[in-house]
Amino acid sequence: MRNQILTTIIVFVALLQFSTFKANGQSKESYIPENGYWVLVSNIHIKKVTTVQFYNLENQLIYEEVIKDQKMDLKRVKTLRCLKKGLETALLAWNQQKKAIYNKDWVAMNFKKQVLKHR
Repeated sequence: MRNQILTTIIVFVALLQFSTFKANGQSKESYIPENGYWVLVSNIHIKKVTTVQFYNLENQLIYEEVIKDQKMDLKRVKTLRCLKKGLETALLAWNQQKKAIYNKDWVAMNFKKQVLKHR
């Protein structure tokens, strides 16, 4: 009886650790940046154009890009990953130049790379 209870506890703890590990590995929070943030600006009348704006923690615009013919769904991990990579690139450029940069296609290139990877 005692061995059965001990075995049950060990199995329960192992399952608990496994489920926690898997949940953390797929978390969308890992794609949330720490050194800045982004804003997506769109118009309901022009659905295929989105403006992506990156800001640093001091709320200064550091990069802006107009994305055409690309769906920006913030519920998708792919979108969050591309935006985070674009923000990291923009932060590096901002730290070197200390001025806002416009339309260098950093986000669009990340989307194209993700599409090619999954084909």
